[in-house]
Amino acid sequence: MKKFLKYETFQDAFVGLNEHILKNHEYKIPSRLGETWEISGLTYEVTDMKTFQFENENIGRLDYKYCSTFYDWLVSGSADYDDAAEAFKDYPGVKKWIVKPKHPDLPDNTCVFYGPRIVAQLDRVVKELTTNPNSRRGVVSILQESDLNLLDKPSVKQEFPCCDSGTFYIRDGKLNLHLHMRSENVGQVLKLDMYLWGRFTCFLAETYGLETGTFRSSMVSAHCFTKDEEYLTSLNTL
Repeated sequence: MKKFLKYETFQDAFVGLNEHILKNHEYKIPSRLGETWEISGLTYEVTDMKTFQFENENIGRLDYKYCSTFYDWLVSGSADYDDAAEAFKDYPGVKKWIVKPKHPDLPDNTCVFYGPRIVAQLDRVVKELTTNPNSRRGVVSILQESDLNLLDKPSVKQEFPCCDSGTFYIRDGKLNLHLHMRSENVGQVLKLDMYLWGRFTCFLAETYGLETGTFRSSMVSAHCFTKDEEYLTSLNTL
């Protein structure tokens, strides 16, 4: 079974990865949201980073108004719950992930507030890359030690970071990104992740006068939900 797949565009990658998991999954395992098909240790590459918004916007269940809203909130670096509630007022399903933890041992900012984590590290990462273009240390760490507190509180319905880090690096004057995902919902959330990280890398490259290079993502658990078989099969026909 192939565990490294190459595509030109993000749209090709989205359709191709879902088809690959549907036909070649290694495991069928339960999860808190339902039974999944899974491939472990799957990596994919996209050579045209500027295709972060699909040419056919009907592919995938998430619309780009939502993706753009999420992006704007993320790069704002806000950790304010009122800001989040306002940003996602049109998306009631998101609200359950942006509430303060109802447990005295968890800090208020235990949430999907990754924007402040990224923004807080960005200046140092950019400085490293611009002063040492051959650096291998341009790492943005998302998963933090405090997130592990959730493992001791199984009753708390709070999201655990799916992406743990992203490494930016420059080669031949091009800005590349390698994303590391502990878990990737390929049937749905992958479209959002492609948009967020593709757009963000393109923004950084343009800001600092670089071309965009290659996007790669390694997924410890690349999975689709078995209940979505009809939807997954239809992706090739859109």
